[in-house]
This record gives sequence, C-alpha cells and structure tokens, in this order.
Amino acid sequence: MTTVCAGRLRAVEAPRFLTGVILNARSGSGWLLSDEPRIALPKGLFLRQGAWGGPTLTPQAILFYKATAYFGPAATEGERPQDEADFRVLLPALDGVQRTWLREAIASLHPDHPWLSEIAG
Repeated sequence: MTTVCAGRLRAVEAPRFLTGVILNARSGSGWLLSDEPRIALPKGLFLRQGAWGGPTLTPQAILFYKATAYFGPAATEGERPQDEADFRVLLPALDGVQRTWLREAIASLHPDHPWLSEIAG
C-alpha cells in the first residue's frame, strides 16, 4: 500500500525498511528544491551511484531535505530523532563546498535552524 501527499510517495513501513520517493520539479538539469526562495542543486551534486548500483541522493541533498521538511511551522511531522542521528553521521562526510551550499540553502528557508552553527563548523 502506498500514500501520496505533498510531493512524497511512501510505501507502508516494513519492520526494518521504509521506501520513500521525493517528487521535486526539475530546472534544466538541476533539482528544484524550493520555489521561494529559489534553491536548486545541479544533478551532479544531488545524485550519485549508490553502493547497490542504483542512483542515490548525496549527503547534502539528504540533509537539506531533512532540515527543511521537518522543521518550522510547515513541518509535515514532529521532531524526528532519526534526522538528528543522520545529521551526526552525514555531516563529517561533507567537504567545505558541500557544507557551504547546505548552510546557505537551509538558512535561506530557516535562518534559525539549530543545525546551522554546526554546519559552519
């Protein structure tokens, strides 16, 4: 069974797995993450080949989505401890350019987001 809501497609949770698909518009060869303010990420920076052989999101794309979809008055769900855990694991994997992009992108939507100071290092 699946549900579709606000640009997301979710499969019913299995005991250990949840498959989710994020639906976003494209802008040329980039992924449009936000219309206002306009935030886009070029294809080469949001997708990479995963260990399993298929395309997977890059760490900065994952963290941007988690930081903005579940924060603030328009949040789709409450606080999610798994997002904080993912942030702790993925942040050290980001280089300086990725951190700068992530910090600026999150700040443009949520200038009071608690992750911003840690991303800045």
